[in-house]
Amino acid sequence: MVTSVDPIQAQKVFLEKVKYILPSNISFVDELCEILEISIDSVYRRIRGETALTFDEILKLCNRFNLSFDSLVESNAMSVTFSYNILPRMIEGFKHYLRAILEDLKALTNFPGAKIIYVAEDIPLFHLFNFPELAAFKMYYWMKSVLNVPEYQDQKYSFENTDKEILEIGAELVDAYTRVNSVEMWTEYTVNSLRKQIEYYWEAGLFENPADSLLICDQAAELVKKISLLAEKSSKLPSGTIQNFMLYYSEIEIGNNCILADVNNFKKVYLTYNTFNDMFTTNEKFCEETNTWINFLITKSILISGVSEKQRLQFVNKTVSQLNATREKVKNLP
Repeated sequence: MVTSVDPIQAQKVFLEKVKYILPSNISFVDELCEILEISIDSVYRRIRGETALTFDEILKLCNRFNLSFDSLVESNAMSVTFSYNILPRMIEGFKHYLRAILEDLKALTNFPGAKIIYVAEDIPLFHLFNFPELAAFKMYYWMKSVLNVPEYQDQKYSFENTDKEILEIGAELVDAYTRVNSVEMWTEYTVNSLRKQIEYYWEAGLFENPADSLLICDQAAELVKKISLLAEKSSKLPSGTIQNFMLYYSEIEIGNNCILADVNNFKKVYLTYNTFNDMFTTNEKFCEETNTWINFLITKSILISGVSEKQRLQFVNKTVSQLNATREKVKNLP
């Protein structure tokens, strides 16, 4: 059963979603002219709601921007349409994945009120690239053990073998994420997967230089301390003049990474599946349900940014202690 909707309002909302998706350097009107093969005047009539989009035009836009038809109507049915990305088992596919994330972040920077809420089962990707060797190790792990990229199967970890273009894209990710308002929620398990990966790769003899395992442990501890400093000033900006970062600690196990992007109440949810692939939706009801779930988690979590010094130090000390324990374990393994 489909509820009655205002078709003109639905069209305006749909085109706003298209505009949000577009990279900042691309003209919304020019892009619509090209995709729909119509004049500028015709595009403006559709944006104002004076002319209805045809079925063929809607189909073209949905295919071009990975939008679903449930972006146009509200449904009472318990079903949601997702778009998804599957990473091909190749280095270039991973670069494409990172560039897609970068484009989404850049789009958010065009809206001062935009916000990301990141419920983190694992350390958020953006923070890793502040530490090149740590980021390189995680990229190696993902491509060898998760994506099964052929070139990595007989290769041990070495920073010298890292594809430098990946690190360059990562540096852009850091810059873009720094400029977006964000809320992050970590648990005691957020850093655990990294610790287990370091230990496993050491025991499997997959470090070309054994000292690299200790360096990665050290950089992981430095990452946690850096997050603490960002949380202390509630800002990811070097100057700290604008508060754009909040950090929560949850004692509830999360189960998967979830990101909610919110731009002027237009929401988009990203979920991970099969370890590393991601799927996303702009379905209004699903996004609101996700927002409700996140707000519930927040009420059960401890705010450790801003003035919450005691709680923040407890979190940092506990996490760094766990990483140091991993460092000692690796150091003393034969």
